[in-house]
Amino acid sequence: MGCSCHRDIQTIEDIKPTNQTVLNQNENTLNNLTKINETKEKEKIEQELKEKDKLEQQQKGEMEEKERKEKEQKEKEEKERKEKEQKEKEEKERKEKEQKEKEEKEKQEKEQKEKEEKEKQEKEKKEQEEKKDVNPDEQTGEEEESHNKQIPSDPGHYLKIPLSTKKKGVFVPNKNDLERFQRDGLKRHNYYRKYHQSGPMELTKKLNDYAQSYAETLASKDVMQHSSDKQRDKIYGDWTGENLYSFWTSEKNLTINGAAAVDSWYDEINDYDFEKGKSKNGGVVGHFTQLVWKGSTQLGMGIARNSKNSVYVVANYHFGGNYNSAEKTNVFPAKA
Repeated sequence: MGCSCHRDIQTIEDIKPTNQTVLNQNENTLNNLTKINETKEKEKIEQELKEKDKLEQQQKGEMEEKERKEKEQKEKEEKERKEKEQKEKEEKERKEKEQKEKEEKEKQEKEQKEKEEKEKQEKEKKEQEEKKDVNPDEQTGEEEESHNKQIPSDPGHYLKIPLSTKKKGVFVPNKNDLERFQRDGLKRHNYYRKYHQSGPMELTKKLNDYAQSYAETLASKDVMQHSSDKQRDKIYGDWTGENLYSFWTSEKNLTINGAAAVDSWYDEINDYDFEKGKSKNGGVVGHFTQLVWKGSTQLGMGIARNSKNSVYVVANYHFGGNYNSAEKTNVFPAKA
């Protein structure tokens, strides 16, 4: 009995080392697990760092690509801007060159016109002087016919007005003087029309405004050119006639009356054949025929001068004349 108990105690003592071994093993296992976990955690952190670094590299690359594209776009825009500026510069130079050539051409044409006008005046003067030496009995029938067409002198008083009011680069009469010029122009028209069996005309604001505006345009451009039919048709919606008159003067303080241009237009009567209803020698007669055209009942007149002392007079007529070869029913010989 006693021996049996001794063996049991011995057995317990023998077991102690075994338990210690198990504990040690468990501790080693725990340590190993801890190391494994630490390794995994370390690997996880390293992986996250790598991914983060990769992401940053990717973002950096995207940023660099964006900056590159922006730089290219900026360079492209700068290039286009420079090309546009160069193109505009070339276009401006081209227009300036064309304008210069145009002005030079107009200048030459004006000089040629003045030269021809001067030669014409000298020729007419010479012819008149030659006619003075001709015996009255030897005058031609044509000269007698022309003489028979003369009408009494107009006893009316026509006030000379200055062109001293500056307006948009040209010079025009003041309001009162312009109205006087227009009234005198109407008076001279109606004086001639009375002897050619045509009724009197009257001034209208529409025609006066148009004529004055276009006179200023001609003076500004310094060119003798009719306004287009389309432009004049807009005044009343149908045909409106137009007469132009221009001259150059060296007078600084120029004055002119409303009859001067009308007299110039009327002088064309010497080239007009009343029987045929047209020019008898190819000379211009359209100003004369419009002046006395029976169907024209309304008138407007304008005048302007430019800095070169070229004067332009415009007259507009409604209903306009010189249409459909209707001269024979609208233009009649003078009857004193």
